Amino acid sequence: MKTMSSLTITTLKAAVLLACVTQIGVAYGDADSFSPGLTLADVSLPANPKKSATSVTVIDKKMIEASGARSLGDILRIVPGVTVGYRFGHSLSIGTQGGAEEFGRRINMIVDGRGIFTPTTGTLVSFNIVPLKDIERIEVYRGPAHSEFGSNSMLLTIKIFTAYAEERQGTTISQANGTNGIDDTYIQHGTQLGDVFVSGSYSRTNDEGLVHRADDTHKQQIFGRADYQPTEEDQISATFGAAQSDIDVWTSSNLNSDDHGASDSTWFVSTSWTHMIDNSTYFTSNFSHTYLHRKSDYLTAPVSPAIGRLFWNIGYDLTSTAGEFTLTKNFDFVELSGGYKYSHDQANSDTLFKDDSYNLDYNTVFTSQTWKLTDKTTLNTGFEGEASSEFDSRTSSLSVSLVHDLDINNTFRVGFSKGTRLPLLYEQESARKAYLFDQGMVPVYDVYNTVDLEPEKMRTYELAWMYSSLDKTVNSEIRYYVNKYDNMIGYVVAPNPGIFSQTGKTVATAQNLKDSSTVRGVEASIDWRPTSAILLAASGSYTDVDSHVDPTTYTSNIGESSPTTVFTLMGQYSFANDWRVGGMYNRVQGFAWSNGWMLDTQHNLDMFVEKCFGSIGATKVCTKLSGSNLLGGQSNFRPEAYSPKAYWMEASVSF
Repeated sequence: MKTMSSLTITTLKAAVLLACVTQIGVAYGDADSFSPGLTLADVSLPANPKKSATSVTVIDKKMIEASGARSLGDILRIVPGVTVGYRFGHSLSIGTQGGAEEFGRRINMIVDGRGIFTPTTGTLVSFNIVPLKDIERIEVYRGPAHSEFGSNSMLLTIKIFTAYAEERQGTTISQANGTNGIDDTYIQHGTQLGDVFVSGSYSRTNDEGLVHRADDTHKQQIFGRADYQPTEEDQISATFGAAQSDIDVWTSSNLNSDDHGASDSTWFVSTSWTHMIDNSTYFTSNFSHTYLHRKSDYLTAPVSPAIGRLFWNIGYDLTSTAGEFTLTKNFDFVELSGGYKYSHDQANSDTLFKDDSYNLDYNTVFTSQTWKLTDKTTLNTGFEGEASSEFDSRTSSLSVSLVHDLDINNTFRVGFSKGTRLPLLYEQESARKAYLFDQGMVPVYDVYNTVDLEPEKMRTYELAWMYSSLDKTVNSEIRYYVNKYDNMIGYVVAPNPGIFSQTGKTVATAQNLKDSSTVRGVEASIDWRPTSAILLAASGSYTDVDSHVDPTTYTSNIGESSPTTVFTLMGQYSFANDWRVGGMYNRVQGFAWSNGWMLDTQHNLDMFVEKCFGSIGATKVCTKLSGSNLLGGQSNFRPEAYSPKAYWMEASVSF
């Protein structure tokens, strides 16, 4: 077994290679956070990668537009080491640092202060986030960051910021149509009501999903935001969203029924308040309520002569209410931040869990400190503790990192963090039910939990070097990390505990896997913007997994020792004042998705060209021709389905 200090020759070669591709940079505040005089504007500035306690990629509006993407997942490919796949045309899965699965069990996502992660089902990144056109910027933190962002911030923390309503005044209408059933509509309008700025949007997306998988998606979504600043010390924001999706579901290759549909209905409301107590102290708060209903049903072909056909009607209702409060105080020598979060989940399902209904309460405290050791050196420390009404165990995590400015251009960071998470309700109480269609609808189970689970635990060690040119046109980072999984929750094949199962003497169950794997990787990125007309960003990564998990188990996503390389290139060029061309290339090799679905090689090339016809008074008209997977259909998550080549034309008008 390799030690954590060893570095393979292959990894060394990758480090040299990636050094030539030397974090994605945007304009951010360089103000000294230890000095008094903070304002609301300072509090809302993008994260500064050179001052952050952990690696962070900032994706601004210009990069979002340059990607030419129709979905959030496509944009995230620019983050070093991130792989994106679609189990279904509508169901996004994110892989990073040697780990990936459908439910984002080690990923946290926060939208305008509202946590998408729930302790019941994980981070459902596919459901009712916000329309892509409403997003202003995305910050992606890599590595455990519990002390800053709370539960589940283990491998990635994705913070999404929508645009202030004041920046969205006027009206925008766009329509896109193309191959693969693409039919998208977007309407947005913003206005001012007294001292309150408001903005609302309606979006409709339709496509035929993946090839060799009947997974058409038809989704409608509304999103609204209101911003109010009653004083110079207060900023109040409220957001609301709702979505309805009608989806074809294809979860296996042996369906024989035309009736395999699903529907998702969801809505949320969220409010945030930031208050400057004085010029060195402020607090932020967020309260949110989210509801999700999912229902699907389908009939399979005969599994065997003895079992016959299976009827599935998987569904659940989830209601989540959460409140969070954070207080930050700046001194000359330290910035102190501490917070508390409470969440209550109610889950109802007669096909997923052992009981039909659950009520779960979660309490989390977290704190972080940034110590100014010298003018060039800061020490970052943090702690998080979490307790749940569902589990006797409590979790705690900690982090420490040292950031040192070598000179005005170069910064070095070394860090250690310990990440942890409580088991999800689905992991601890899983009982996935189907019915024997040809035998009187007798219930059977294929996933059934048989053990009491302990919290998941991991450690991360990292070294990073960052460079920023004096004129801020070039920003880069190279990072080496080691993730050590001391205790991982994964699915394994276990003896049948005495239930009626279509799999006979065995079932799939969640189980603790001690000392499961060690992941080593190198990540690098560069952002170059020599003029306002040119943007060029690139990222690359190499990941090697030292596994101690039986590869025959279901937990082969962090149980395969196959090296993975990822490279992404994004660019955009504006010319003649009203022309713009851009796109993104992504290559993934040797990535193991969950359940042993191995992705050998995937190439994605998406491009667009846009022509705007200037302004007629306050009116702007643009046309845009886009294409995705221009190198041909690409394998995706499950080996039997792939993303097709597609083209579409979009026309938009703003006034």
